[in-house]
Amino acid sequence: MRKEEFKTLKYKDFARDNTRVYFKSGRIEGSDPATFQIISDNGRFRYAKDKNHVYVYARDDWTIYKVIHADPTSFEVIGFPYSKDKTDAYCGSLPLFVDDVTTFQVTESTGSAIESSADVFLGGNNDLIDTSSEYERNKLAYNRKKYAFITEGVIYSEDGAARTDTLTYAGYRLEPDAGF
Repeated sequence: MRKEEFKTLKYKDFARDNTRVYFKSGRIEGSDPATFQIISDNGRFRYAKDKNHVYVYARDDWTIYKVIHADPTSFEVIGFPYSKDKTDAYCGSLPLFVDDVTTFQVTESTGSAIESSADVFLGGNNDLIDTSSEYERNKLAYNRKKYAFITEGVIYSEDGAARTDTLTYAGYRLEPDAGF
C-alpha cells in the first residue's frame, strides 16, 4: 500500500485505504471504504455503516460489532441501545425479531451495554449446569434458543425498554405476558 492510499477519516478512530476500513488498530472485515460513513456520533455508543453492514461501537473501546442482519439502506438509530431498519429492530448488535417494526418504539433508552464473545453470550454446554443463579441459567437458555446462530462477539443491553403494539422488551429480551 502506498502512503497516499491510506487516509485517516474525520473521526480519528477510523482510517481507510483502497480496499478496507480500519477501526483503531484493526481491520473491519467485510467493510467497503468507498461507502463507509458514521451515522451516529453522539454519546458513548455510536453507529457506522457501509453498503454491506451496519456497525456499532463504544467510543472508548477497541471493538466494533456488526449489527446482525441489519439493512444499511433503511437503518436508523432510535435511542441506544435500540435501532431499526425496514424489517426488524435491534438492541445493540442483536436482532429482536419484532412482530411489527412499524410500531416499534423506545420507551426507555440507556447508556449501558454489555460486550460479549459468542461463547460467553451463548454459554458453553456445561454453563447451564455450573451457573448457580437461576436467573443466569434462564438467561443462557434464552440466548441459546433465540440466538444459536451467532458466531461473533455481540454488544447488547439488559437495560432500556421498548415495545411494539403487542410485545414488550426489557433490554434485548422479550418480556412474557406484557398485558396488551
